[in-house]
Amino acid sequence: MKTGKNLLSICTSLSIGLVASTGLATEHLGEPRELVIDQVSRRLPPIMTSLTLPETPKGDTYIDVNWAIEGYHDSYRSAVAVFECANQIDENCGATVSDAYDIPRDLLLPIEEQRGDWGFEGTQTSIFSYKARIKLPPVVEQKDLAVRFYVLSDTDEKDNKRSVSLLINGGLDGIDYLGSTGRMVKLTVQPNSPECIITKEELESGYNVKPNDGLDDTDGFQMAINSFNLRCLNRNNNNRALIELPSGLLNISKGIFVDQNHLTIKGQGGVQNSATPTMFEFTPDDETQYPAHSSRNSKLDLTLLNYYYSSGKKINGSWLWPGRAIFKIQSRNVHSSYLSVYNSLPENKKEILEGSINFHWKAGVPITENSYKGESIIKLTSVYGLKVGQSVWVLSPNTNNLYDSLGMDYYDEYGDEIRVDSPQLRQKIYLITEINETNRTIRIDQPLEFDLLVSQTSDGSRYAINSGSKSAQVGKIVPLDAVDGVRFENFHLYQTSPLSEDGTPYTEEQAKNNYTNLDVTKAIHGFLFKYAVNPEIRHVSTSMIGGHPLVTEVASNLVINNNQMIGSWNKGLGGMGYFRLSKVWNSEVCHNEIYDLRHLTLQYSSSRNLICHNNLNNDFNNHGGLERFNIIENNDIAIPFEHRNCEPNCSESETDRWYPYYWSTSQKATWASPTGQRNILFNNIMSYQEAEDGPYVPYPYSTKQVIHQFGWGENGWEHLKIGDKRISNWSGVELEDFSGNGVDTSCTYSGKSLLDSAEMECGGESYPLSDLR
Repeated sequence: MKTGKNLLSICTSLSIGLVASTGLATEHLGEPRELVIDQVSRRLPPIMTSLTLPETPKGDTYIDVNWAIEGYHDSYRSAVAVFECANQIDENCGATVSDAYDIPRDLLLPIEEQRGDWGFEGTQTSIFSYKARIKLPPVVEQKDLAVRFYVLSDTDEKDNKRSVSLLINGGLDGIDYLGSTGRMVKLTVQPNSPECIITKEELESGYNVKPNDGLDDTDGFQMAINSFNLRCLNRNNNNRALIELPSGLLNISKGIFVDQNHLTIKGQGGVQNSATPTMFEFTPDDETQYPAHSSRNSKLDLTLLNYYYSSGKKINGSWLWPGRAIFKIQSRNVHSSYLSVYNSLPENKKEILEGSINFHWKAGVPITENSYKGESIIKLTSVYGLKVGQSVWVLSPNTNNLYDSLGMDYYDEYGDEIRVDSPQLRQKIYLITEINETNRTIRIDQPLEFDLLVSQTSDGSRYAINSGSKSAQVGKIVPLDAVDGVRFENFHLYQTSPLSEDGTPYTEEQAKNNYTNLDVTKAIHGFLFKYAVNPEIRHVSTSMIGGHPLVTEVASNLVINNNQMIGSWNKGLGGMGYFRLSKVWNSEVCHNEIYDLRHLTLQYSSSRNLICHNNLNNDFNNHGGLERFNIIENNDIAIPFEHRNCEPNCSESETDRWYPYYWSTSQKATWASPTGQRNILFNNIMSYQEAEDGPYVPYPYSTKQVIHQFGWGENGWEHLKIGDKRISNWSGVELEDFSGNGVDTSCTYSGKSLLDSAEMECGGESYPLSDLR
């Protein structure tokens, strides 16, 4: 470890412009007041007194950084960031935090304070210690990176000044510097084992993946991914691997399957952050496109992929849900009961059965006793084949009592009660930390968020719900063959334009505010994470993808940071063209630009996710399905007049406008359930345009410091109401004040992020912010 002690106090503090979306700020420091404490803080800015960095770590890993700051203020917040521009030896390196490989989520509070060594007229300094874990980029050869540190004083924060000063780290023993002023600390990073790296040169010579030649690179690129099973990886170890992409244009025509654990695919830059980017152009071939629909603007119908392999027996195309993708992160293993028919399928049908080992109707292990919210022990019929460290998908059956509590009282035309045939609303991925073979129990890594029930009547419900598969009527865990730790970095992805009815290509401008499906046969998603854990996307840009630029379906611990995702060719019937987060848990989507889509959604049991510091011109949408405990903070959401549910550019006949936020009601989300408890809006800047080319009007739920807890009241989960009546639809009531009627606004917080380890104020009392999570 490199450890430095400060011997020479030559440090100064420089204001730098940081992009507002980082949460680290842009204004300059104000004029000091000449009190003693202000005088000394002005004459002696905070300096770094110690720093500990690991020596020559490997790329594509996380490292711990420890540092201390000494100064005259009561406290400081601080942050660290790493930049790949070190070889420039340029003082402009790291000029804005948005250029960092891994943006600091927010400034850190000190973890320790002690008395300092300096004093002035009776005023003593303090030394504050900090610790951060930062992500290093992958490298193909030894490389020097730049590390920079930032600071904000308590006085500036109290005065609502958003300036962040750049610490200059001069005078630390054992620390290498870049440049002449000591502003950048050098960190030398080593590549992983050579057999775990495919360089851009080897990609061309060994796999015939060549940029700018106009030839299809799909097969060669897929072979390169597959090769890691032999050359470096297997599905059971933690070796990190890297495919380095060249600059220029690569052509692909089929979906790419990324099922190798701990693999990073890294280009030379996306269009927003490189003069010579790596670009993928996707043009789906005839076998990858969906079969012709009755209308190009139809809802996507996966049953058109059904395959009948014997009398009365078929492979159901709906098993492919949510569809095909350009990059599909999912196991390709096939359940043993399907192997024979799988081998006989046409190539473009095989995908339907790949990964089916994970499907809960094939691989579920029933529980034998109820386990309740807050517990972490689950008793099973068998623990055979389970392993410590394995990801398991935990599912609790829907019950009448659950539906009653959510106000799901639907009736058919004859007045008979209908119960929704929906997948399990209470589900999540956990990790096995302990197995007791004698008791047939497992321990999971986090307490259960919900009651895990043996059956649909084990909570005292009056009868079982007969609709749906038998597999959905019991509590179970599903051992996952989850793809772990895949990462995508530094490239641009786009899909070629579909053709209009007259045979000419649609333009991006024609698609921008068009909420129909321009050609549903080409509605291929960008990135699909299905049964995936710990994936990341950084510094990737997309434009005009056929379906969703990004979609999840049973995934956890994603990091989707520092990307730009713009546009879709299909934003109509069937819920197309979303940034769609479904059945996703403990994930982070921050510092992205997300434009010209239908919605950014959280839906279907998604929980404990952070959506922060994003810029959007489409609404944020709690889409229904008991999604819960999600924090949406510090986003800038500005909705133009054209983003509205209207003909001819929309898929429905209504003329409703869309506002910055949407909340799903029990009678609207009949396909699932209403939005769940404690979805929190905090410190977002939200506005909408009332008229074409008109000014943007502030949206009610963007009040600073107020913690808006949707679906929450004194007794727990609460449906939004007007008076005593639950609202039937968010449309038409978006501007209503629901404080105390399903939205708890009693708590405030003066800080910038609810992730801070501080306290909120509620009705004159203080509570830890951890209560929200």
